[in-house]
Amino acid sequence: HIEHNTITNSYNAALQVTQDHGAVSGLFFQDNWADGGGCTVNINSKPMGSMSTVTVTDNKFGHATRVANCPIVASTDVPLVAARNVFVNSTQTAPVRRG
Repeated sequence: HIEHNTITNSYNAALQVTQDHGAVSGLFFQDNWADGGGCTVNINSKPMGSMSTVTVTDNKFGHATRVANCPIVASTDVPLVAARNVFVNSTQTAPVRRG
């Protein structure tokens, strides 16, 4: 659980999970203020292990990403639950890019 943090000025990502060495399970990124990086949250599965549901909810994201409007990116095979994520100082939903 990664909760109630301020993570800013990230170069690569505020949170990056690439699952190089084993299974990922029970990951919650919740109620944080995060900004920066290519994309601020980057979840990418790889063949080395399995990934169960990743939850990204109730976060506020800034706009200072190197990839325009990219608060969250996840590979298409990641079982991602994303809800109630918004850009800071607005009610605009923070989108999830899949790829």
